[in-house]
Amino acid sequence: MGVTNLIYGPFYRIEANEEVVKSQVQNKELWGKVSRNFYQSPYPKVKAYTKWIGGELAKGIVFTTDVAPDANAPPGWALWSGDREGIIIDGDYAKIKVVEIDYYP
Repeated sequence: MGVTNLIYGPFYRIEANEEVVKSQVQNKELWGKVSRNFYQSPYPKVKAYTKWIGGELAKGIVFTTDVAPDANAPPGWALWSGDREGIIIDGDYAKIKVVEIDYYP
């Protein structure tokens, strides 16, 4: 798995920092660090939700990607991790490129 002709998503991320959202939309790239609370792991992962859970007042992004998410993600989550095609490990960060990305809601 990795970069394919398939498009995966839509996926959602809740973001509190407008500068982070702006950078993600402009660069069409998402970053993730190690999980610190639920599903802890020593490996960096890009994390997203498979549906919007932020409610009416939260803000974030919606995106699609041609990088297949990890097969073993918990229900409701999409994760990208490991040393495979389409995932860039850069120090403490995992990164993926996205096909489409926009502000949400």
